[in-house]
Amino acid sequence: MNKIELRYSSHEDLDRIIVINIIGIIISLKEGLITIEEAEKLMFSPRTIDVLKKKGINEELINILHLGTELEDVESLIPHELSDSLEEIRVKCLRFLEKNTENEVENNVVDC
Repeated sequence: MNKIELRYSSHEDLDRIIVINIIGIIISLKEGLITIEEAEKLMFSPRTIDVLKKKGINEELINILHLGTELEDVESLIPHELSDSLEEIRVKCLRFLEKNTENEVENNVVDC
């Protein structure tokens, strides 16, 4: 397995990196380009939440990630509400970014 590392100089940098990634995942789900199972592997899992909590990620983003972990249940139990759930996550992410616009990522973040 190959490994990509993210480097960040502040918790705010990490928050922005995560929220931007979540937006990309949500758009990909809405467009049918990835499955919920793949989204879980990428970001929406309890393990990811635990790791990010230990890194000090913003609690608002933890709540957004929890919504992502519920998408599979929404899809199986109330599939007609999946689009609304995806939109809710997207809007919450955009609002988070709007509130944190002064925190621009300072350095290159990917190291292979």
